[in-house]
Amino acid sequence: RRKTMPGMIIDAARDYDLDLKSRVLIGDKSSDIEAGRSSKVGCNILFQKSLVETSSVEKTYIEISNLNLAKHYLKVK
Repeated sequence: RRKTMPGMIIDAARDYDLDLKSRVLIGDKSSDIEAGRSSKVGCNILFQKSLVETSSVEKTYIEISNLNLAKHYLKVK
């Protein structure tokens, strides 16, 4: 299966008995985030070295430019 397809995530959840709603996916492509959303992953984080301003449409994921920020966010949450 291709990485960005939700089937790979769903297979891993089944194989390792994971509750995806309580899991975090960190991806570096919007297709990774789409796969996480399609799989009902609880928290999707898009990692980009430099953040680009996008439309004002409400996002269903978090954008970060530093993995330490993700670590901090997850500790607070």
